[in-house]
Amino acid sequence: MDDYIKISRSDLPRIIEYWEKGTTLRMVMDDSCTTKNMQENNAAFEAWALFLKSEGYTDIQLWENESTAMMTRLERQHYCRFLYRVLRFNEAFSWFTPSPQLMQKTQEFKRVYLDRDDLCVGTPTSPAKASAEKGEARVERILIRDNMRSFMNNELLNINVNRFYNQLPASLFMNDDACDDTKIFPSDGARIDMWGLEGSTIHIMELKTGENSDLGVLSELFYYACFINDMYCIRHLERKDPPNLQQYDLYKHERGYFKLKDANVDSVKAHFLLEREHRHFDVAFKELQKCEIEGIQFLKASYPFSQL
Repeated sequence: MDDYIKISRSDLPRIIEYWEKGTTLRMVMDDSCTTKNMQENNAAFEAWALFLKSEGYTDIQLWENESTAMMTRLERQHYCRFLYRVLRFNEAFSWFTPSPQLMQKTQEFKRVYLDRDDLCVGTPTSPAKASAEKGEARVERILIRDNMRSFMNNELLNINVNRFYNQLPASLFMNDDACDDTKIFPSDGARIDMWGLEGSTIHIMELKTGENSDLGVLSELFYYACFINDMYCIRHLERKDPPNLQQYDLYKHERGYFKLKDANVDSVKAHFLLEREHRHFDVAFKELQKCEIEGIQFLKASYPFSQL
């Protein structure tokens, strides 16, 4: 890299390379980053780019070291989601640019996948468990209870949601069919913790309790916000034929999906619900709030959730 100087810092993921020239920074990722879960520090390029922007860099570029190894099906799905995230992050922030090769890949991904007319989203396909014994799942189920609605609306978020739901899938399929063979993005674990409707606005929430304070939460909620904005606010996608159709009516109201499908939402408010923040979270979050994608807003709230 002509005239670029490689830098190393203990507070950045070591597997990502960082090269600087003046106020320009290049982040270089390899397949151990681009084909992994976006929540992992090594994969969460958005989070580290936001933090580094707060450090004074005016131009942040994302490059990748390409691998010749054959991807597994799951790695391919993670890579497709990586390209989608790069595409949207480039639209959200004028100071961020992919390398020419990576830009070409995102445009090809858009042409081959995002521009299709036969896309459908994942939907809840089973009743929600009423309770969980520990961790974030336990807190999540407490917070969506009817008797917690006033706390969520008035004390925590200052919103007006009539009912809260949990575990909304954020997965994408093609051929109007949600199955393993048509899956574009990975579906395992790709679920929005909590959500609720306020008129034409959908509120989505990402919950982190206890010691869980990785900076990757920024990448995670950025993806969810863009996904909901694209698939529900702009395209109003739905799943055409939910599996177990005869049973679906038994729990469709409990999971809230049909209310979301019929709501004609046009904006997303994405909330971080954090018990503990990463030491770089606040400055990175302030950069995230400058997101230029119309219809998306980011907010945060703190509370000792694990004590509920």
